[in-house]
Amino acid sequence: LETLHTTQRKGMFHTSEGVKRKRGKSGTSREDYLHSLVEGVRKAGTIEEKRKILAHLGNFAYDPLNFDVLIECRALSLWANVLKKEEDVKCKQYAIAAISNVCVDPRFGSEVFNHSFLSVCSCLSSTDEETVLSALSVLYYLRSPATKRALQQKELVAAVQRLANAKKPRVRSTAGALLRHISA
Repeated sequence: LETLHTTQRKGMFHTSEGVKRKRGKSGTSREDYLHSLVEGVRKAGTIEEKRKILAHLGNFAYDPLNFDVLIECRALSLWANVLKKEEDVKCKQYAIAAISNVCVDPRFGSEVFNHSFLSVCSCLSSTDEETVLSALSVLYYLRSPATKRALQQKELVAAVQRLANAKKPRVRSTAGALLRHISA
């Protein structure tokens, strides 16, 4: 599935040494930079500024090298808060996309399941295709014996079944894959 792939391209994931080499001796540390992005989202003066910073912060969520720092600066809490409170479709899209990238890590996955599960599920009814795809991906990644019961709730299964019959092929195939796993 396009949204669920974990293909590693040459140079896609960084090493600590590569990050230090790229930044140089006097550059801002990755830790400080990610902390400043999280704070920047909170202090953004306009929706455009908030979108830009959320998108940029989300770009760091694909690389496991950043996961410890993202945990330390409470990025997941920020993204979850955006899902719960933000009205802007693009902000929600960037937040759920970032969550879908980090929830493959068990530390993030359990946090998402325990504190943001309903917010993730609410994204399934979005009119934005990318938001729906990311939410389906999060639910796919959350599959485990501990989450099976929650993923098999009647309302959630019905929502995923509806998406499995969607006209958009990516949504249909991603929902179908999730449905096969939560129905088993």
